[in-house]
Amino acid sequence: MQTIFKTCLLLFLIFSTKPCTSQTITNGDFETVDTTLKVLGWKWSNAFGYKFVADPFTHYSGNYSALLENVSNIATESGGAAFVQPFLTQKTGLKSWRFSVMVKTQSAAPCGVILNAFCRQFPILSTDMFERGIGGTADWRKIVAEFTLPTYTNALSFGGMLTGSGKIWFDDFKLEEIPLDIKPVSPLVKKYFAEFIDTLKLNSIRRDSVDFDLLEKDLELMANGAQNKDDLKLPFQYAFAAMNDNFGAFYDSTTMVKAEADKIIALKNKKAAPPLHYAVGGLWKNEYAIIRIPSFFVEDPILSKLYSDSLVHLIKKIENKHPKGFLIDLRDCSTGNVDALMNGFSPFFNDKKTLNLNYANGKMKSWDYSDTTKYKLNKKMSVAVLTGPLTQTAAEAVVIAFKSKKNTKQFGEPTGGSNEEARNFKLSDGASVSFSTGVYSDAKNKKYFDRIKPDQFVEFPKNVQIKIEEDAVVYLATQWIENF
Repeated sequence: MQTIFKTCLLLFLIFSTKPCTSQTITNGDFETVDTTLKVLGWKWSNAFGYKFVADPFTHYSGNYSALLENVSNIATESGGAAFVQPFLTQKTGLKSWRFSVMVKTQSAAPCGVILNAFCRQFPILSTDMFERGIGGTADWRKIVAEFTLPTYTNALSFGGMLTGSGKIWFDDFKLEEIPLDIKPVSPLVKKYFAEFIDTLKLNSIRRDSVDFDLLEKDLELMANGAQNKDDLKLPFQYAFAAMNDNFGAFYDSTTMVKAEADKIIALKNKKAAPPLHYAVGGLWKNEYAIIRIPSFFVEDPILSKLYSDSLVHLIKKIENKHPKGFLIDLRDCSTGNVDALMNGFSPFFNDKKTLNLNYANGKMKSWDYSDTTKYKLNKKMSVAVLTGPLTQTAAEAVVIAFKSKKNTKQFGEPTGGSNEEARNFKLSDGASVSFSTGVYSDAKNKKYFDRIKPDQFVEFPKNVQIKIEEDAVVYLATQWIENF
């Protein structure tokens, strides 16, 4: 239970903070307070049964310390309270640090000193120092930790935690830079990292987002003096986080051998493909065409064409009823096939390069729908594209294609941010790395690396079935069509 509490609490405290360029602890001596003894410059969980205040009577230095106290018998060992000071930076740079704080306890359940570092949402360093045995009744003692952070660290947090009864005082939080300390890796590991870096340089669509010389040093730091290739998952994961690559993954040679064996077994015991979930739609209120695209999976070219043909047929059938405009609902489409969807929506497009997939080597794949002999909708037809966080992969490609089309507007919430193409690459020892090799762009060749923001933000309930009449996104989209 404590683990769940700590994880949820720290994620909230860290990622709800606003960006700050400071790399020093503000009010670490707790001398800055307001008239109610509220400690300024720190965030706390405001947990029921606990208080977090400045204490003018018990302090290690100065006039105040910070007191975290259980003031209710209701709060139990399964709960707890914490305070932190989180801050975000563009990147810290490759540096070594010494962190220290003074603590004092009275009849306290296990207590923690929080120290966290992230590269985006990937944890580089995460500890509550429960192993230091902080708790019970003890006079002031100094807690010290020394650590080195890689270049692209962009979130840090420090604080304290009490998980049950009692009191704990904190004073003199300090963060000092110390001489850089990196344990050297073996020539074997160094060569392996160089191979990985070369693979990224040649093929990653995000290769311009990092300095590879710095990244290589960071990998050696994260490897913590490794002499063989047995456990290098953490450095590889950090590299993908530094490049902001949502598709980045590393599979060691043992995992790949097992995967190949499982693949052979699966082929021998091949089952029927899962049912194909087609697009559905119709005319709502006899005025607005609505097409919903559920998630689907298709690899077979014949089934892909079957899917796109059925979608074209659906569009044509609805158009014959003379709608005022189309609503294309992609909010539940997290998987799909780009060709199947794009070909299915081809009646809406007229450009030679409606959608483009741009590769790191400069090559480009384009979806050409300029053939006027094919069935096309009226160019003046208004189109509302509905999106949300589950709008991912192939559905995001469709959103991008509509972005440069006139008479089109996007409603809802930002997409999931998986609008890139990934490939697998084998390393010399049989391990495999997967990462983004291509990014989609619209007809004007504007590239979309991240979540695609709607033209009009409309929040909607998740994991709840709502009637179309109560759907705020649909309502605003139809209002726009009505006034178009």
